Amino acid sequence: MNKGFTLLELLVSITIFAVVAASVYTSLYLGIKVWKREAVREDSGYQAARVVENLAQALRSAFIDPRNERLKFIGTADRLDFFSVTAEGDVENLIVYNSRDNLNAGGTLYLSRKKIRELDNDTPPQSAVLNNNVRVFALRYFDAKDQTWYDEWPEEQRLPNQVRIEFGCGPADNAEEPESLVKYVMIPVANEIDLSESEVSQ
Repeated sequence: MNKGFTLLELLVSITIFAVVAASVYTSLYLGIKVWKREAVREDSGYQAARVVENLAQALRSAFIDPRNERLKFIGTADRLDFFSVTAEGDVENLIVYNSRDNLNAGGTLYLSRKKIRELDNDTPPQSAVLNNNVRVFALRYFDAKDQTWYDEWPEEQRLPNQVRIEFGCGPADNAEEPESLVKYVMIPVANEIDLSESEVSQ
C-alpha cells in the first residue's frame, strides 16, 4: 500500500504554513516599524538638545550696555536678536529665526551672526542652519522686576532675567506630535544688574 499525503492534508498543511508565515511577517514588520520610529525620535531628541544647548550658551553670555543704543535685546515668540560675548571675548550680534510661520508644517531654524565691529561695513553675516525639521519653536521672557513672563520682551535696552526655550523637531510627514524640549536659561548679567540696583536702592 502506497503511503502519501491526501489533497486535504496538503491543503491543511499549506494553510497552517501560511498562517504561521503571515504571523512571523507581521511581527517582523511591526518590530521594524517601531524600531525606525524610536530611532527617529531618539535622533530628533538629540538634535533638539544640541540646538537648545547652543542657544542657551549664547544667551548666558548675552550682553547689553545702556550707554550704547545699538546693543539691543529684541525677543519675540519665535525670534531672537541680541548681542553676546564669544569665548574669544568678541561681541557679536546673533539673530535666531524660523523660516516658516506655520511651525507645525516644519521649518528651518537659522542662526545669523555678525561681529559688532563689522556692523557698519558690508561684511555679510555668517549664516548657519541650526535645524531643518523644526516643528516647535517658542520663546518666553521673564522680568524679575514685575515677576512676569512675556511672549515679547518689552524693553530693547534691558536684558530679561530668564528665557524659556521650547523646541521640538522631526520629519514634517510624521503625523505624531514631536516631543518638545523645554529649557529655562538664566542670563547672569541681567541678574547681576538687578542685584546691584537693589543694593543701591537700599
